[in-house]
Amino acid sequence: MKKLKIVAIATTAILMVQCQDENTADIQPTEETSIENQEANLDLPVVNFTPVSNEVSPEIVKGLQNMGYDTVLDKIENLGNHYLVGGDMIVDKESILEAAHTDPKGKQRRFNSIMRCSEARDVTVRNLIPSINTQVRNALNDWNRIRGSFLRLRLVNGGNADMTIMRVKGVAGAADRPRNGKPGRTVYFDPDFYKGIPRRGERMRFVIRHEIGHNLGFLHTNEIDNQEKGQHIPGTPNRDRNSIMNSAGNLPFNPAVWPFNNFTEADKRALRKMYGGNAQNNICF
Repeated sequence: MKKLKIVAIATTAILMVQCQDENTADIQPTEETSIENQEANLDLPVVNFTPVSNEVSPEIVKGLQNMGYDTVLDKIENLGNHYLVGGDMIVDKESILEAAHTDPKGKQRRFNSIMRCSEARDVTVRNLIPSINTQVRNALNDWNRIRGSFLRLRLVNGGNADMTIMRVKGVAGAADRPRNGKPGRTVYFDPDFYKGIPRRGERMRFVIRHEIGHNLGFLHTNEIDNQEKGQHIPGTPNRDRNSIMNSAGNLPFNPAVWPFNNFTEADKRALRKMYGGNAQNNICF
């Protein structure tokens, strides 16, 4: 497990968490309504999760590297207009091609990859899968309870929210990345993937929390450490074996064997550095 890093890329992932003694006002339950198929009325990215080819061009590899992805350890799947990286990070082809012709070391790369401070103070989240309302609500509360951060995630019942959780059959969990100072727009999830496994509700909560982390700007913690992969968050350790943002990509594709744990102290420090403190001490802009 390597350094905690902020997203310099499009992202996605799988993980776990529970919160401890942080206190803030919890998100209250939302009304269970039949909204699961309303995504057709929303301006959300359409992703086909069926690979269309086994080929990944050198230009795509270069673009992903410039965006901060690990193209050595992470599997890259060609979905047509999007690529799936590391099993749960969605990246659109247009952004990859643009990054292939962009200097990866510019300061703007980091700023474009996380939220503005003002956006982090009120992130609206809409869940289109009523059966997991409890898990979504708990996952949002887990993030909100971390002391010293002004990040606030707010569950809403309608409209075009900042972030939308939608069902895609067979997808254990996948996410987007921040763009133009706003959070990643979509979390893709299929609760049926977790049927019949022990502690199903807890595991879904952990994965939803992890995927939201990508939309907030966090990369996988346990990625190879090199200058082309993301940006290290100052004040966090070189290794964190229990980080909630660790990838399960090197484990069997079976949620029953994926580890899960609470936010580590390093996870909390990373969030405070990204979206906490004051303008002189945090990374957001």
